[in-house]
Amino acid sequence: MRNFPSHTVLLLCSLSWIFTSVSESVTVEVRPDGDATLLCSNYTSSSTQILWFRVVKRSEPHRIASVYDPSKVDSFQNAKFEVTSNISHIFLKIKQVNVSDSGLYFCGFLMQQKTVIVHPTYLDVKGVFDITLVLNVILGFLTVFFFMVIIALVLKMYKSHKGGRQTDDLNYAAVTFHRKNNQKPSSKSEAQNNTIYSAPVRRTQETSEPAAQCGADAL
Repeated sequence: MRNFPSHTVLLLCSLSWIFTSVSESVTVEVRPDGDATLLCSNYTSSSTQILWFRVVKRSEPHRIASVYDPSKVDSFQNAKFEVTSNISHIFLKIKQVNVSDSGLYFCGFLMQQKTVIVHPTYLDVKGVFDITLVLNVILGFLTVFFFMVIIALVLKMYKSHKGGRQTDDLNYAAVTFHRKNNQKPSSKSEAQNNTIYSAPVRRTQETSEPAAQCGADAL
């Protein structure tokens, strides 16, 4: 039962089913150079072949590990993967993971020459620079920046409004003072008008006196 055609697995594990399973999968996050352990339920007590598959970046399912008897501890082991089991679960240990190990992992077993896929798990290997963390930091800086800009605009509007009121008060005081000054030239203009009015009278009197004298001489 160990030998089975690979195209059978590919047909049963169609990409449409895999993408649908991503929404139902469990996500495991791990840092680079660490070890990741994935698990699925030990769904069979009989001796059958247990398979582990991986899909990375929408590629075809790739078999990475298999074990015939899940009751045996450390029944599968190589430089990268290690499969162990107990009564309730089957574990897949991935050693020294890196960013390229991120993808969808799922286990399955053979039943009547058919592969049954169960329990998908998405492995997310965080890089040195986590894009989510960077975006959160940028968003935090932008929030603080816009908040400071809003405060600066409010203070500027308040100072401008307060300065406008002070300018209006000064203009009002200047206008009032200007009105007091306008009262003094009015009296001067009246005096000038009186002087101009009295001048012709004096000249008329002066011209009438020589005329009277001339009349007296003639007599």
